[in-house]
Amino acid sequence: MALKAHEREVLHADIIVRRRAEQAPFPALSALSELWLRAMTLKLPPKRFEKGTITAIIADCTHDLVDDTVTLLISVADPNASDSTYADHSTRSSRTIAKTATEGNEYSAHVVISLRERAGSPQTYACLIERVPTLSVARIQSVLNDIVSRYCKADETLFTYKGAGGQKKPKPYIPSLLIELVPSADFENDIETGVLSYLKLSRPAVASAGTSMGPFLKLQDYSLNVKVSSQLPAGQKWKTIKNAIIGKSGDFSKARLYLRPRDAASSTSVEFDAATGALLGEAYARKSRIGPLSPLLRNGAETIVAHLEAEMLKLLKADR
Repeated sequence: MALKAHEREVLHADIIVRRRAEQAPFPALSALSELWLRAMTLKLPPKRFEKGTITAIIADCTHDLVDDTVTLLISVADPNASDSTYADHSTRSSRTIAKTATEGNEYSAHVVISLRERAGSPQTYACLIERVPTLSVARIQSVLNDIVSRYCKADETLFTYKGAGGQKKPKPYIPSLLIELVPSADFENDIETGVLSYLKLSRPAVASAGTSMGPFLKLQDYSLNVKVSSQLPAGQKWKTIKNAIIGKSGDFSKARLYLRPRDAASSTSVEFDAATGALLGEAYARKSRIGPLSPLLRNGAETIVAHLEAEMLKLLKADR
């Protein structure tokens, strides 16, 4: 994915607040966003990926208490990336900017979030995410959950609940969030009008006695292929498939649907989280393009870019 200085593409998503303890209350998203603001202000050590080589932080964070929104600027530094080279072919010249030993190529993503629950959808909040290399939705989710987890472990009074049986001492718990991409208009249309080949259910393989294949071959996952009938009821195809996927989530963690959209020359596939039926990957996610933008944008920013934030907030308010 190559970024352009005059425009950005953003993903439409939902943030869903979760908790494992069934008796614990669902905190408001604003309570979690206060921890993200604290992490930025106090310069909490970064979240690390790929054996610690890639780092990510919240570089900037603002709250709008009038419009009930929060804007995050999440920055990632990748020392594994090549040094940047710029060329001028009219003069046949080029120059390379070399990283130092402690630097990494930086990208930053603006994330704007509504702090108002979606009508009729408890614990669900509208969200827009700027698409940039190296910062996938999964990594952004990991960064935000990691901050909440670290602060909760350091201070067990942050989120508490009273257990069953009249227990007087409050019990601590750690809330988390799930980011679900909103499907595009093409998603259900392609399922309804295209040719559905088969559904592949999968789960990670667990090594056990008798399953070893030697030092050079490693089991990765177990999968089950499911034939999709051409007789699925019209208008209910995705709902039927989604319910079947969720129904098998106790045995499989992911599902991939193979299909050929109408009038398409080749087939494609789309992956889902089996527990929720949520999209994994951005191929069928709803996207919006923002631009032309001026002043022009860089790959990384130290603080929230006001004119990009303003355009994203317009889309968010229309979406929530």
